Amino acid sequence: NHGRQRRSLRLARADGHAVTRAGPVLAWRQRAPVSSSLITPEVLATLPPAWRRRRELGPLVWATFAAANRLDALPNAVALAADYRATLIRNLAALERCAAILDAAETTGLELLPLKGALFAALLYPDVGARPMADLDLAVRPSDLPAAIACLEQLGFTRMYPPRARFAPRHGHDVAMTDGSLFVELHY
Repeated sequence: NHGRQRRSLRLARADGHAVTRAGPVLAWRQRAPVSSSLITPEVLATLPPAWRRRRELGPLVWATFAAANRLDALPNAVALAADYRATLIRNLAALERCAAILDAAETTGLELLPLKGALFAALLYPDVGARPMADLDLAVRPSDLPAAIACLEQLGFTRMYPPRARFAPRHGHDVAMTDGSLFVELHY
């Protein structure tokens, strides 16, 4: 246990429901105060039409209109709601798996830092279903890369590419792994 506190984690959803899970208190999973006036239907209306149609923004558009109780003013609300729900389900599963990976790493003294989607969806977006994630990106110290690979292998992940196949000297990103349902990229 290493002195970790346990408590319930509540993730607010745009439709007013909450998702609760018991788990370790992880600083990256604590919600940041996101101003409800930051993204509004009016702000989204100022985006160029081509941007508003982008699939990646659909869940955010739906969550924003739902939070403002203005779904009646949203074209394609039914399709966007389906995109939102699918994103929410995928993200909750990915964040649960991320928590398991971070817990396993912590027990071995390995420090991993969530990046991009896992970090932003949990901290900056008003709702974890509003930010689609294609994979899980984790930062690791270069010296800890072998230990990170071993940790993920213990959790059932396998490498997707031969060693150093995706290496670039200026962008350490040469390890991509999968467990069959989630892709994890290790950055250093």
